Amino acid sequence: MFNVRASYKLETLALVNYLVTTGQKKIGMIYHKDDLTKSNLKMTEDATAQFGFALVGSASVDRNSPDVKEAFGVMSKLNPDAVICNAAVKPLSEFVRQMRTSGAGSQFLSVSFVGSAIVKELKSEAAG
Repeated sequence: MFNVRASYKLETLALVNYLVTTGQKKIGMIYHKDDLTKSNLKMTEDATAQFGFALVGSASVDRNSPDVKEAFGVMSKLNPDAVICNAAVKPLSEFVRQMRTSGAGSQFLSVSFVGSAIVKELKSEAAG
């Protein structure tokens, strides 16, 4: 058996392509604070640049903490159409909850490593 999947770079490009195709260009991003090279941020910036625009903003979260105050503060002010989230389940689920509670209509997208765990964690809050 050989398992094959796209790289995070290709997945991110596909996410941005989908957003652009559906008319969403006001895109934000959250990523892990411990990504010292900011590689996930860079690949997302590169993907939006391929379509001729930049992210409206970005913020980082701690990998295993539900404390997303900083990221929520940044993204709630920007009111993005969509947020690409390269973050673990714990901070991502709390971030989505806080954004939804604030009334944000943003769409939240993630690369494959989050998988169905985020849907299981958020239950009905995962819609959208």
